Amino acid sequence: MDQAIRDTAQNWFLRISEGKLTERDLFDFKAWRDADQRHHKAYEEIRCLWNEVDELKFAFAPTDRELIHSRKHPPLAGKSDSPERLDVRNPGFRHRSRVWSGLIAACLALFILYTSDFASILRADFRTSVGEQKKVTLPDGSIALLNTETAISTNFANNRRQITLLGGEALFEVAKDPARPFSVKAGDGVATAIGTAFTVSDLDETVFVRVIEGTVKVSGPDHNDTGSLEKSRHAVTLTAGQQVRYGAGELPGGVTPAIADSDIAWTKGFIVIKGEPMDQAISKIDRYRPGKIFIAADASELQPITARLSIEMLDVGLEALVSTHGLTVTRLTDYVLIIH
Repeated sequence: MDQAIRDTAQNWFLRISEGKLTERDLFDFKAWRDADQRHHKAYEEIRCLWNEVDELKFAFAPTDRELIHSRKHPPLAGKSDSPERLDVRNPGFRHRSRVWSGLIAACLALFILYTSDFASILRADFRTSVGEQKKVTLPDGSIALLNTETAISTNFANNRRQITLLGGEALFEVAKDPARPFSVKAGDGVATAIGTAFTVSDLDETVFVRVIEGTVKVSGPDHNDTGSLEKSRHAVTLTAGQQVRYGAGELPGGVTPAIADSDIAWTKGFIVIKGEPMDQAISKIDRYRPGKIFIAADASELQPITARLSIEMLDVGLEALVSTHGLTVTRLTDYVLIIH
């Protein structure tokens, strides 16, 4: 189906759901819908999709019957010289309008909650928004590459080189300076290096430290705040190609001898997915898009996903990816995509 038809259907759906159509608007909508069977099919598809998605099941457009019912009421007094608006005294129509308003407010609240950690914003010296990547040159000449929705604070006072990862994921290319070890605090641990390249991620209360080149020491909760390389019974040492993880209040676990390409592909501008279920793959992609991607299909019946997607052209890649599984991406807004 032509994308222009889908876009027009989506626009009509949203306008009707708001409950503010004039008589002329309603006439134009029906004229458009009835002019081509593809128009009717596109609109009904959009309306039904909202009912199929569990999270948004309660948000759907009013039916023609409700629209016709609302037209039977005369315009409000004192409004005769302005376009007649649909009267929303129909209880079902008013209810759905309130639900739609509530949905928008709820989505906005969730968007702010999960994409704008205000405490991190206040503490951060550098940060990225959802889907953004940023390269930062630090005062000592080291480079920090911030992945999507990442925040860091810095402390280079008193001959120190200290970074705090407030959330997200970052790659550090450390300028060599043996007199000043470079440390990154994430969660309850600290990764310390002299001159090396490594990534640190703090996602879902789990921290991963992955070394790309050089050597990094990862200390537990009782680390030395001076960032010195003194021995610690709660520290592990990583070399190139190794990684370690720890959770809140935990000591660094066992060293993993190899780093998966998919774990550091973002540093090259890609998302790599290898044999993952559809829902997990979409969740990984969702990290790089503001809003939410919903799956209105039985993900358990779909084949595992293997793909390499460019972060800069993510929507194009997503559409190509799902099409290989016989699915389509419908864009209700820039912040709501539905796979079906």
